[in-house]
Amino acid sequence: MSPPIEASGCFSELVFHGLALVDVRGDAANLYDPRYEPWARATLEPESIDPIARDAATLAKLFSAEGERAYALHALPLLHRTIAEFRATASRPLGAVRAEHVADPAVLSMLKRLDTALVELTRGALLLAAPTYARAYERAVAPTLADAVTRVRAGFEAAAAVFDPLRSVRVLLSSSLGQRGRLLGSDVYVGAPLAWCGDDPGWCVVQAMHEAAVRAQGPGPYAVIEWGALRTLARALHDPERAVPAWLREAHARWLGALSLDALALDALRGGMVSDEDARALAGGHGAERARVLSALAQ
Repeated sequence: MSPPIEASGCFSELVFHGLALVDVRGDAANLYDPRYEPWARATLEPESIDPIARDAATLAKLFSAEGERAYALHALPLLHRTIAEFRATASRPLGAVRAEHVADPAVLSMLKRLDTALVELTRGALLLAAPTYARAYERAVAPTLADAVTRVRAGFEAAAAVFDPLRSVRVLLSSSLGQRGRLLGSDVYVGAPLAWCGDDPGWCVVQAMHEAAVRAQGPGPYAVIEWGALRTLARALHDPERAVPAWLREAHARWLGALSLDALALDALRGGMVSDEDARALAGGHGAERARVLSALAQ
């Protein structure tokens, strides 16, 4: 059974669009990709981009100064169901927004604990961009994502047949996430295979599988969860006893080869979870070598 696959909604896309324009360099949660803004400027209107781009450098500094707490901003897509609901809060500072004004009061509570300047500047930039972005979403983004959903559906059906955790999530394709993903509750957001980010449907499927594997790990420290998810997925896709499509194994190797695993490999080595040889292979090896090490460690 394939997971439900849909286009990311207008408000979620507005938030991801905004975050993708802010380069928080060196941060693991950074959604910035230099290829995105040219695509956005060719597809959207300037008023959808400029209010965010003008404040991008300031937002990046505020985000960095806030540290890991700033990751709460990545839950912002859950705060409202629609742009109309978001705009209805425009006259209030976040401190005056109450639980009945939002779709997820828990996210509201998290955001209220962040630096006021970071939250209000983010909200303000998104609110200024929202009316034009909403029109562009209906005109250009939604049809593009609908086409992408059609293109990846068969791949997700094949992936769900060999990886059970994928069946327990809903997958939403985003025009702004590129080669990245986000796990929000039981929803997995991944970049649609568009021309600006490589047009790789296999990568899209593997990224969603990884997010589903992260969810299956349950709560815990970031490094432990990521390590477990990487091993679980590698074992599922490279088990010689499983009938896994060749294209899926190849896509997983491409995906693994592009990851920066230096820090994770060092943590695993210090924790006694890998040998020095395996740590070196994970840190500097190509995708197929990394897949071999991870799948062997998962046994």
